[in-house]
Amino acid sequence: PELKTLPQRFGHQKTKLLGVVGIVIFFLITFLKDWLTPLELISKALISLLLGVLILNTQRKQPKYFSSFWVEATPIFWWVVILVLDGL
Repeated sequence: PELKTLPQRFGHQKTKLLGVVGIVIFFLITFLKDWLTPLELISKALISLLLGVLILNTQRKQPKYFSSFWVEATPIFWWVVILVLDGL
């Protein structure tokens, strides 16, 4: 069987749409919790915004290290946001 990535299987634009829908679901699931802290809400809002911007700004041809840098940097950014917000 031949393996294909989501963009190869569904196309670039549909994959972007799927990513944005996933981000919206990720953020909305936050509100299903019984106890919600401002720290959690703000950090998830910021990370959702960052992910949305990254997904919408991707192109078919990216620089060699674009994806690997942002894939690794996003959780670190989220951690830093939590540290900063927790210190306020």
